[in-house]
Amino acid sequence: MYPILFSVGPVVVSSFGVFLGAGFLAAVFICWRVARAYDLDEEKMLDLSIMTLLIGLLGSRLFFVAGNWGIFTQANGSWQDILAKIALINRFPGLSLWGGILGGGLALLLFSRSFKLNFWQIADFAAVSLAIGLVFGEIGCLLGGCGYGLPANFLLAAPVTGVVGKRFPLPFVESVVFFLAFLYLWGQVIRFHFNGRIAALILIFLGAEKLVADFYRGDRLTPVLAGLTTNQMIAALLVIAGAVIFYRRAKRSLRADVVNCGRFLISSQRQKKALFHLQKNWYNQRVSWALRVQAVRTGLKKAPGSVRRILNVKPTPKNFN
Repeated sequence: MYPILFSVGPVVVSSFGVFLGAGFLAAVFICWRVARAYDLDEEKMLDLSIMTLLIGLLGSRLFFVAGNWGIFTQANGSWQDILAKIALINRFPGLSLWGGILGGGLALLLFSRSFKLNFWQIADFAAVSLAIGLVFGEIGCLLGGCGYGLPANFLLAAPVTGVVGKRFPLPFVESVVFFLAFLYLWGQVIRFHFNGRIAALILIFLGAEKLVADFYRGDRLTPVLAGLTTNQMIAALLVIAGAVIFYRRAKRSLRADVVNCGRFLISSQRQKKALFHLQKNWYNQRVSWALRVQAVRTGLKKAPGSVRRILNVKPTPKNFN
């Protein structure tokens, strides 16, 4: 792992800080790009994105401090010393994902109303931005040695700074999962959907992912209820909140969906119909990928000629007579 990329005198540049900044820039760009596709005010969206991210970062720091108060008061210092430790994030690192989501969500709600924008529409944009930001954040966490996995000895296992033995690269796996989620949500947000759908999906997905991933963490906290840690309980609440938002915004009935699932299990006709739709969708996806691969092959074949035209390179004559 590479927790420190380089240092200039007393200034230390950490890998987590660099990738966190890259994640912020990527999130702002994605939010701006989607807003531009929807023909919204670009300056408003940039201002809203930057303010939401900054307040989200502040909420992430404060949530971490509240959950680890003993770290900042263990020296029995004055309030000035405690505040200095909280502010010096480079010397006393620590951020909370849950605090960032809470702070960013509240900021988004407040500022979207101030800018007279539809909150749920902007929340959908923010959901896609959050997904790409988490990709960079997990890579930085991998290099920085935070959120490491259980002890492991297989090929992808890697040593972690300050920890004995090789560990399962949990942050790397999570970054791949979040990237796949980003690709899916990106495809959804640029298509017609009811406002709030993408935000509900990211809450459900993020909560479910963290709920499962916490079982594989090497620094897993002590379970407090039914074998679940505090992080897992928050993740479960996130899933519930996402489901509630989804059903309310979609104006669907959970009871009706449960009844339909029951009918599906006992009806062979419904099962055959569902299987037919799956086969149809799989065929469409296969044809789509085949066309993309063919387009790439065609582009590669034409690449040398295109490069020569760009560089104005003429072929050498073969017949000098």
